[in-house]
Amino acid sequence: MYRFGYYDEICATVQMAACPLLGDSQVGYEPTCYARNIEVRNALIFQMATLIIDIIALFMTIIMIIHVRSKYTAVGRKEMVLVFYIYFLMIILDFITISGIIPISSVVYPYFVAGYLGLTTAMCWCLMLNGIVGFQWTEDGTAASLWTFRLTSLLIFGLMYFVSIATFKEVKGFSKAHPLGLFIMYFIFNPLFLLIYVVLQVVVV
Repeated sequence: MYRFGYYDEICATVQMAACPLLGDSQVGYEPTCYARNIEVRNALIFQMATLIIDIIALFMTIIMIIHVRSKYTAVGRKEMVLVFYIYFLMIILDFITISGIIPISSVVYPYFVAGYLGLTTAMCWCLMLNGIVGFQWTEDGTAASLWTFRLTSLLIFGLMYFVSIATFKEVKGFSKAHPLGLFIMYFIFNPLFLLIYVVLQVVVV
């Protein structure tokens, strides 16, 4: 049964990069079913299917960036490219953390996972802002518009990064066993940003 503010049931069904860093035990939460691992030159590669999807996503993102940049008359062209840049970095960190390239036991692993979570929330935020561009709250492509996107996305990234690290390291007020702040940021705010974007697109069209 899923419990609000807890990752135990979620991590039991979905292997997420943050799962080994959460929970009461030293090893964190573990999924009940693992994907088959592949050994390459004495190195274990985890989540091969996910890695293949990540590689495809990287290529598709590059294609999308090239196409969007070529649409000189498109509304919000430069703002949307920023979303794809963030998404590109997010996929790279997902690839690194989920594959085992950086071992879970590594001291830098929590910081890479925090970076991934921060980029995820920043991307959702940036996408939501793109939904507002169509209402012409400011001229798209201008310095004011672009820097609003950049600075607020950086702020959201920093906030999520702090919440993630504070949770993993159990800074005062944060707990790995009950990561409420991280849960709200990831499972409430992210879907909310996406929902607002969809609603705004429906309204503007």
